[in-house]
This record gives sequence, structure tokens and C-alpha cells, in this order.
Amino acid sequence: GRILNRPRSGLHLLSAEMIITILLSPAQVTGASFVLTYSAMFGLLWTLPWAMRLNPFRNKFLSSLFDSVLITFGVQLVILLPELYFYQRLPLLSFLINLPAMAVFSVLIWLYWIALILLPIPGLTVLLSGPLSWLTGNLLTAVRALGAVPGLTLWLPSANVITALGVLLVLAGLCAVIRLSGKIRIPLILAGVAVIVVSLLPRPHSGTEYIQFSVGNADAAVLRDQDQVVVIDTGTADGEISGYLRSHRLTPDLVILTHLHSDHAGGLVSLARDRIPVRTICLPVGAESQEIDDGVQALLDQYRDAGTEIRYLSRGDVIPLSSGTLTVLWHS
Repeated sequence: GRILNRPRSGLHLLSAEMIITILLSPAQVTGASFVLTYSAMFGLLWTLPWAMRLNPFRNKFLSSLFDSVLITFGVQLVILLPELYFYQRLPLLSFLINLPAMAVFSVLIWLYWIALILLPIPGLTVLLSGPLSWLTGNLLTAVRALGAVPGLTLWLPSANVITALGVLLVLAGLCAVIRLSGKIRIPLILAGVAVIVVSLLPRPHSGTEYIQFSVGNADAAVLRDQDQVVVIDTGTADGEISGYLRSHRLTPDLVILTHLHSDHAGGLVSLARDRIPVRTICLPVGAESQEIDDGVQALLDQYRDAGTEIRYLSRGDVIPLSSGTLTVLWHS
């Protein structure tokens, strides 16, 4: 475009590249990586003109810092919707972490390029790539550890159409292309934020609902009775149960395991991985003395050490619910 003196647009280029990618691999459209990547690039292209227009600094360092802060904000805002949809979590310190992380990893990328250029020279690449690999690994470990600190990640219900409407209102209020006065922009942005917050508030559940999951030869189900949540077997470690609980922002009051094989109790792994608290686990009397799959007993001990109550059930035991009871008819 520059050589031919043609109009050029980053959004047009991004759209063209996206069309080519979709033609080559249409299945990517529903993938988290595809959606997050193009959302982030759109946020960058959408925010960059704002940064150039609003930047008040002549100093190169302050100017670069201002651009970085504004662009990071734009990217975070645009990927908010797909992030909530795919992962149902909002890292509260993501904005503060991303800014220094971008700077550090930009430097690392340049150093890795230098290491690649030095590949033909024996010895030099090893001297450079070793420390780079160590530094990258430790940085990633630090980011993961920070993300695992309790309270720094907010679990939310899955984003919906109302959430999307709120994000569009905020984007419209911030968009430079749409010519709006300041008196309209600020209420529009505030209305968008309010719509997003309302759409993500936990909704009360009324009535009784039983969900049986399709998990192949395994078994997993959730019983919702008013405000109570009972998990009956957890399936495998693939995470079907934890994905459902996470997307609906639910904490199980009770997890009932019919026996301790990995196709019924393996989902405890995903519950622990997603940090979904389990208050009580119910087992048949004598379940731990029977044949147990490798790793399941260690999982059970891990929950017991974390303060989860382990309760044993036998025939005739009754579990009270909000609108009824669960009665144990038989156990092996």
C-alpha cells in the first residue's frame, strides 16, 4: 500500500489475514486461541490512534509509557468478553502485570533473535540461550504463582449476550470514529459498565434440575435443588464437571462418589485444578478398602488434608435437600 501510494488500514489487513486463516482452517473460529488472538490485535489497532492523538508527552520514555498503558487498557477491554466466555475468570491484577510483562518479554524476544543469529558460531549460542531459558522459565513460574494467589482471580459466570451488549456500549463510548459529545460518551461508558456488571452477577436458581453429562463410559451428574448443588460422580479428569460448575459459578455442597475408580472419581483432579472448593465428599461404607484406581486415594487424602469432610453412607441413609431428600437404596 505504501509503495503504490494506496490507502492502508490495519483493520483491513487484520480482516484479510483472518479470512485467509479461516479459509485454510475453518475449525479455528470456535477456538479460544483464535478468538483471543484476533481480539487482542483488534484492541491494539483500535487503541493505537487514540494513543497517538491523546499523548501529551514530548519525552520519549514518558510518551512510550503512556502509549503502552493506553494500548494495554484497550487490549484488556476487548479480550474481556472472550476471556469471560472461555475461562469464566477475571485476573484482577492483569492490567498491572501485563504492562511490565510486555516490556520484559519484548526484550527477551530480541535476545532470542540474537541467539538464533549466533547459531552458526559454536559456543556463543549455548552461553546466551542457557541464561535466557532459565530467565524465561522463572518469569513464567512467577506469573503462574502470582495468578494462583487466592483473591487475585475473580471467578464469574460465563459471558452472555447481555455482557456483549455492555462491552459494545463501552467500545462505542470510547470509539473515536463515532462522533459523540463528551456529555454522551461518559453516560454511555458508565451504562456499558453497569450492563456488564449486572450480566455477570450470580442468578438465583429456583426449582429442581438434574443434569446428566455425556462422558463416554464414565459417569457424572449434577443435581441442583433451589440453592443446593450436589455432584454425583465426577467423571474423568477431562474437566466436564468443573467446566460446568465454573461457567455457572457454582460451589458444590456435596460430592457423592459411588466408588473410587478414575471414571467416576477422576474429576476430583479438575475440581482441585480449578480451585473449586468441595465442602463434603460422600463415599459408600468400605469404599476405601475395595479396589481403588491409582491416584484416586491420593486425591481423596489431599481433600481430607484441606479440610473437606469425608462422610460414609450405607443403605437407608437420608440426605436432606431444600425441597426433598436423597435416600441411599443400596451400597456394595
